[in-house]
Amino acid sequence: MGKAVGLALREAGLKVVLHTEVLPQDAEDVTYLKLCAENGWIIFTADGDVHNKPNQRILIASRGLRVFRLTRNHWPWPEKLNAFRLAVPQVLKLARNETRPFIARIDKQGRIGTVDFLT
Repeated sequence: MGKAVGLALREAGLKVVLHTEVLPQDAEDVTYLKLCAENGWIIFTADGDVHNKPNQRILIASRGLRVFRLTRNHWPWPEKLNAFRLAVPQVLKLARNETRPFIARIDKQGRIGTVDFLT
């Protein structure tokens, strides 16, 4: 999602752990997914492929991860930030009410659309 978006969300009061604060920039996606699972972190990402890669889907499902991703990755960072900010109340509600693993999509207006529950 980018460092600027993560830092802006942190400044807005959310507890945000940036990928580069805990892992090298070139760490494989499965490494950060495992770290998120170990710490119970909710994942915010702009990576549109997270739901298409079988090894990542299996890991998300088997580790009970909750993933929120933007519907597009190519928005300018202010638009990404705005979408995530607007989505926060829905994100927190869904994360509290759903224990099973899922990948939820956030649109440009900050609405959570499709939620793909994984088993």
